[in-house]
Amino acid sequence: MRTNMFGTTLLVVVLILSFLISAEGKNFNLKDFNEKAPELLGSNNAGTEFWLTFNPAPETPGGKNELKLYVVSEFTTTVTALNFSRYFLEQKQIKPYEITEFTLTPYQGQCYSKSDSEPPQSDAVFGGCGEEYGIHVYADMPFICYAVTQYQNSGEGYLAIPVSSLGKEYIVSSWADGSDNITSYHPSYISIVSPYDNNMIDFTLGGTPGTKTKGGLITGNSCKFNLGKGNILLLASGGQGADFSGSRILSSKPVAVISGNYCANIPDGIGGCSFVTEMERPAETWGKTYIYTPIIFRKNNSFVKIFSKEAGTNIFRDNVQIATLKTAGGIAEEGWIKLRADESSPFTHIFSADKPINVVQFNCGYDDDSVESNPFMMELTPMEEFQNEIIFSTPNLPYEDRYKFNYINVLYQSEKGVLLPDDVQIASYEDSTFIWKKIGNLPNTLSVQTVGSINDKFYYFATIKLLKNGVYKIKADNPLTAYSYGFSDVDGYGFPASTSFSTLLNVNGSENEVDINLYPNPADDYLSFNFNIEAQKPDFIKLFDSFGNVVYENENIIENNIKINTSELASGMYFLRVGSMFMRKVVVVH
Repeated sequence: MRTNMFGTTLLVVVLILSFLISAEGKNFNLKDFNEKAPELLGSNNAGTEFWLTFNPAPETPGGKNELKLYVVSEFTTTVTALNFSRYFLEQKQIKPYEITEFTLTPYQGQCYSKSDSEPPQSDAVFGGCGEEYGIHVYADMPFICYAVTQYQNSGEGYLAIPVSSLGKEYIVSSWADGSDNITSYHPSYISIVSPYDNNMIDFTLGGTPGTKTKGGLITGNSCKFNLGKGNILLLASGGQGADFSGSRILSSKPVAVISGNYCANIPDGIGGCSFVTEMERPAETWGKTYIYTPIIFRKNNSFVKIFSKEAGTNIFRDNVQIATLKTAGGIAEEGWIKLRADESSPFTHIFSADKPINVVQFNCGYDDDSVESNPFMMELTPMEEFQNEIIFSTPNLPYEDRYKFNYINVLYQSEKGVLLPDDVQIASYEDSTFIWKKIGNLPNTLSVQTVGSINDKFYYFATIKLLKNGVYKIKADNPLTAYSYGFSDVDGYGFPASTSFSTLLNVNGSENEVDINLYPNPADDYLSFNFNIEAQKPDFIKLFDSFGNVVYENENIIENNIKINTSELASGMYFLRVGSMFMRKVVVVH
């Protein structure tokens, strides 16, 4: 069995704030702020609070098996990582754009451990009243968090989604158990972590005919659970070929969902299994158009799974209909499909639908085409969430002989016939600054492919080999996206380089719908806001400057109309936090 020896710090640093204001306000431009405000105030993967866990993965007996949290922020702030039930607590002060690491043991980060020859445990809620089995990571200022399983001979990771961006509806992507379930067990896994008490979960098992959970739930059947704050519902598949893909989760309050497979054979039936994992996107953030890009050097295309959010969804590949999905998630061929992006040689493709869908790419193992690479799963980014500028990082490698080269697939808009436009640029971070270069001028731009016309706009994608580890930026005049990945003879990883959940219905992610009226913004002499204090009385109100300093604080909330004197504050950007209910960027300008 070939296993994925990831063993790396897999960190993709995405754009937190692209708009900075000087302390004196000399560079402040109200027109620029108003134009950027919707983007700045949108929901994304930067936040002040995360709840997460790690699914069980193949551990090497006596080996170096570690679970890693990697955090980065634009601000100086103190990050706390806590697993109350497993006696883990660490606090670290992080500096702007400095990667900070937290290390947990398998006991501290997973609900349980299992060997390859052991069957998984039955479906269970881990944690009772007051027992927080989930990992709680939080700070006063927004930061990015990655969770990485970094075991001796296996590993993968995911970009964590903050509580403010979580949703109440999910349709899961996973991979089938390819083991014999006699001498080895490679189950599909789903972990549901609740940030709130009294959270009612309605779980409906999808998959393929014959799929069942270890607890006996069969395809099409539903079960209800009540999760407390920090509780984890961990579900494992039972039986050869069982696949959790298409399972649907509805919750009364937002939850975090982590899915994957203990050791996935991709495609089915070939050798070379690897642990795969992903934190699921809320269904509220799905789009209608996705662009698939092949992995460099592969002789065959990756597999993709496409999921429908609504019944009667028509699926298209390159404008040709390939399926109609009858249900919202559920069983294969009715609520989701699995296929190679194309059976011909690797090439880019457009997957679209007349209703919201989710598209997940699965990189194949070595035995698929004898190219040294291992399986990984990667959520694709809908075109509705492309951005003008993104920031990302290559893995911070512990071994010199691993991932000597990393790659980035960049999807961008250009005029028809102009493959490498001047406005698409990439920058590496060196000596505290970014050095920009046009991708058309780079000798390490390996290939360019035509995507085609989408909504009367023409798109291309280029693969760039990154010659060294580090932090990079990509920008263009028109919205773009990118996928970061790398591999060696036994390793493979892949992630979207940026995510901006701009379409969330409830951007605050609070357990109650809280109507907060904030004005004026920008503010001059005062900042006022009011809210329904009966819905949920906040523990505190704080206003932070861009360095993380508290400039206003109120821990005795007795009125629902608050007025903050900002006349003595310097012009600039600030963050208003109302307990755990509300986080909003505000601007002071005199």
